[in-house]
Amino acid sequence: MNESHFRVTWEDLSYKVELSAINLLFQKHILQKTNVKKSKTILNGLNGEFKSGELIALMGPSGAGKSTLLECLSGKRRNGRSGLIGFMGSKKVDVAFIPQQDHFFQMLTVREALSFASKLKSLSNEDEMEIIVQEKNKNEDDAASILTSDHGNIVDSLLNQLSLKNCAETRISNLSGGQMKRLSIAQELASQPDILILDEPTSGLDSASCYQTVELLHTLTQQSSSIAIVVTIHQPSAKVFNLFHKIYVLSTIGKCIYDGPPMNVIDWLTQFNLICPQFYNPADYIIEVASGDYGEEAIYSMAEAIDESHKNGRRKTNEGEILLLESSIKAPKFNTIESIVYLIHRSSICIFRDFLTFCFRFCIYIVIGFFMGLLFYGLGKRGGCPPDLSNGMNPQDLERFQSLVRVEKEDTINYIGCIFFSAVFLQYAGICFNVVTFPLTINAITKEVRNGWYQGSNYFLALSIADLPLTMISSLLFALVVYIMSELPLEFDRFWHYFLILFFLSFISQSHGFFIGALFDRNVTAAVFLAPCTGVPFILFSGFLIKLEAVPTYLKIFNYLSYTQYIIEALIFTLYGGLRCGEGTGYLVEVTTSKIGVYLSSMFRIAMEATSDDYETDFEMVNVTKSIVNSITPEFLKNVKIKNGNVESAMITSFNLSEASYADFMIILTVYALITRFIAYKLLSLKIYADK
Repeated sequence: MNESHFRVTWEDLSYKVELSAINLLFQKHILQKTNVKKSKTILNGLNGEFKSGELIALMGPSGAGKSTLLECLSGKRRNGRSGLIGFMGSKKVDVAFIPQQDHFFQMLTVREALSFASKLKSLSNEDEMEIIVQEKNKNEDDAASILTSDHGNIVDSLLNQLSLKNCAETRISNLSGGQMKRLSIAQELASQPDILILDEPTSGLDSASCYQTVELLHTLTQQSSSIAIVVTIHQPSAKVFNLFHKIYVLSTIGKCIYDGPPMNVIDWLTQFNLICPQFYNPADYIIEVASGDYGEEAIYSMAEAIDESHKNGRRKTNEGEILLLESSIKAPKFNTIESIVYLIHRSSICIFRDFLTFCFRFCIYIVIGFFMGLLFYGLGKRGGCPPDLSNGMNPQDLERFQSLVRVEKEDTINYIGCIFFSAVFLQYAGICFNVVTFPLTINAITKEVRNGWYQGSNYFLALSIADLPLTMISSLLFALVVYIMSELPLEFDRFWHYFLILFFLSFISQSHGFFIGALFDRNVTAAVFLAPCTGVPFILFSGFLIKLEAVPTYLKIFNYLSYTQYIIEALIFTLYGGLRCGEGTGYLVEVTTSKIGVYLSSMFRIAMEATSDDYETDFEMVNVTKSIVNSITPEFLKNVKIKNGNVESAMITSFNLSEASYADFMIILTVYALITRFIAYKLLSLKIYADK
């Protein structure tokens, strides 16, 4: 056999779907279905083959198992599969699979999509970057296979070869159905696969586009004898039907009833007393036969004849050792760094070119921040500190000072609401944005990863890096608006930590959204509904609605798992910690407290000395004096916590925070950000590599 030629065979290939016990109970008792079987056989002992240089059509009525057979041959379905899928050839092959509903990154142009396909696929096939270049300026029959890494030439060749040059600068979202089908093929041809498998490439196309697509596939097999193309097709016209080199027809019983050239279909049917009417499309007629319209006896007879024919063919054929197809597929060699760079570039284009989403994301952060600034305007300047005591305090000032303390306390407590709502808003914004956008790309990622463009981890890392600037800018805009309008202290270090914590919250929330989006990628409605609900427990156990000390012991584990709690407490320490009440204020409080104490003690001592007969000893009189002085001394002086000569904000005292706890919060948030992003990736990985 020529080095570039190969043959793929399948022998006694069967595929069963097993219902799980839960699914079985659901079908019987909830849906009240009768005759529910634990397993269903879709493919029943199939035999067949195809070879390089052929265009093969898998045909059959709906539900016959065409797509299942296609996915078994491509290696997408393994569980429930039995039998042999063999390979005969002297070199390993590349296999590319294009699903019925192909998915793209819609913001790219056709040229960009092909350019990225060429670059990414060349990294996984650096040793053999070979492509057929069709030079339109020369004779149509002149095609050259060249070894090249010039992606511009590759893209131009593909645009010419697949008649996409007129829409090269058009965004994919604006392409017609036929153009999208050709783009799907062009992307995979960038690395010239040996086996190209397409599921229903003509679905949704008009008759003209359908013919053009199949004719293109036929032409590809003629230009390169080393490529085999396998497609599923439902009911082709007679004109399309005759473009295939070989037809493989499946029946409703999961057996093959015809395997051969399209021009021999009528003669084959005649052997079983099935006469195709004159001027009737043979493709339509054999589908009717496969559907059982002419009885199941004819189906069983043809299936038996096909099986016998394959057995006889195997006895006569001796082409060397048969290997498993899966072991004969080339393992891609990924260049991690370069692929990540290309994927960052592509993701950045998609993010920044989606103008509506891009602007909406920024606008919502600015608008919500502005309304929060209006609502909490000026409240940030209250630090939960005692009044200014630099000029001392006379007893006659007590009432005025207590009024100042009351306002300070009320405004500070009100501003805690701003901190809480900031956390809630950024959490929901991060979750809901990604839970909508992420599922839209999962199918495109899955196809590209399974076809060996890159590794799933490379894409997820690239997406995370590409989205970082947008996350940082949106968090920064929100932080600036709220910080300035609230009149928080204009200290760079304090603002930097404030922004950093909000960025951590956005990053973790996006991971939360990635997780829900990947989990419900096939049901965006469920994802949109459930995503906000999954954020509720984190808010409920944030420590804002109920302090940790008051939470029942058996529920405290949820407080420790709530990232919202660490965010809120880190924000409180950032805004009210440090020297928020000023430097040296502890000394002023101590002096003022001492002066008031001395003044009140003196006053009461004089009063009690005048009535000394009422007290038996001086010691008793002193105790009474101290008790009265303590009860009259203002609360804001008695309850002040002094550390290193400085007064701590009442908010720091109330939440029992310290510099050590703040450091712990930042470490926990860093670990939380990494773990949540890793969990989101692992779920995406399970979706991509899941064996059906």
